[in-house]
Amino acid sequence: MSETKCCWIKKHDGSKQKFWGDEREWIGVDSTTVKMIHMNKGNRTSFKYNEIKNELFVCVTGSVKAYFGDQSIISKGVGSLNLHVLIPGEALVAQSDCPYRLEAMEDSVLIEVSSGKGGCIRLHDDYGRDVKFVNEHIENIIAKLWC
Repeated sequence: MSETKCCWIKKHDGSKQKFWGDEREWIGVDSTTVKMIHMNKGNRTSFKYNEIKNELFVCVTGSVKAYFGDQSIISKGVGSLNLHVLIPGEALVAQSDCPYRLEAMEDSVLIEVSSGKGGCIRLHDDYGRDVKFVNEHIENIIAKLWC
């Protein structure tokens, strides 16, 4: 006999301080997670990709630079990053194995919806967290844009 599906109300578990601002998280069913992200002007996330998780970042307020590329940057060491300034109502879709970085041009709020768990690989970080060398091409991109 199967369980009956239902609806319920869920509160976030409190605000988590991050180097670039803070976030609130709600975990749903089937590995779906929603976060409300507050990014402080001038701060940015690590340049990273996820091995498993797919993410959608919706800009609610403010403006955020989104640097992003496709899987070939990681898997083949070729390609370049795109740059787009997200404004309210626009979203970045980041599939697994695709590198990206978000940078707040002003105080901003984003909603992140993700599916899947774990597998975050940092390629560059402003806050001293561990990073992984993947290939020379990525190192050249990092040196050109952020070093």
